[in-house]
Amino acid sequence: MRASRLVLLGALLAGALPADVSAQTLVRLRGIAFDSVAKAPLADAFVTLDGVRSTTSDSTGAFAFDSVAPGDHLWEMQHAVLDSMGLSGVVARVRVGADDATLTIAIPSF
Repeated sequence: MRASRLVLLGALLAGALPADVSAQTLVRLRGIAFDSVAKAPLADAFVTLDGVRSTTSDSTGAFAFDSVAPGDHLWEMQHAVLDSMGLSGVVARVRVGADDATLTIAIPSF
């Protein structure tokens, strides 16, 4: 496993689910992009969900995805700070439960 991999909460894109699974309750996923080295929120981080949906964190590091199905999913965060550390991004496969969730995506501290 690469050093940049973190354990995070994840979720699936509802449109990518089989019909029998899409009937599940969808949740709103809120998150914070965080710089563990600087110990501060990370503004303008590019966050993707399953390589299909994306968003950018605001000035407080906050981001959100609506209509997320519970299950295992792939998350990735990219930012110029990661590039300056020689990392292409932070990637993890993680799970979201059936309730609204909050996650932190963090630059790994060394």
